[in-house]
Amino acid sequence: MLRISSFMWLVLSLLWVACENTEATRSPGDGLAGADSATATDAPRGDPDLGDPYIQADSCAELSSIACFANHECDANQRCQDVGQSLGEVVCCVTGARGTATAGTSCAGVDGQLFCASGICINSGAAEICSQVCATIADCPTGMKRCMPIAFSNNTDNWCFPE
Repeated sequence: MLRISSFMWLVLSLLWVACENTEATRSPGDGLAGADSATATDAPRGDPDLGDPYIQADSCAELSSIACFANHECDANQRCQDVGQSLGEVVCCVTGARGTATAGTSCAGVDGQLFCASGICINSGAAEICSQVCATIADCPTGMKRCMPIAFSNNTDNWCFPE
């Protein structure tokens, strides 16, 4: 019979939780990982004010664009958006209006991150809300006084998370 020590159960539990939450924090149209959230299941809603949220490409080069994680990495007339097709996630700067929702504002839905000024929508467990870049907790709005990186995202910026 296989015996697993308490320590191994703890390690396995943490790995399971990390894997369960790998689609937690969404940057434009993606399913990038984050430790504080879960995947939305709503259907794409689109918005004429945001232009075409369904641009598709196999690479950023195909669009003469660059890869990004959030809107602040793109030119002012662009937003960071997942344009991936069947090959998976391809997140690029694309021409189009950015969302205007501030940190703490609801961004529920599959393409909810497009409505965030930052392009980052997180799931706090209670609701999906927009986030913003922060250097310290003083940069974060009331109720979001945790300033930290988004887990497993390979992004070095700190973001506001709910308390």
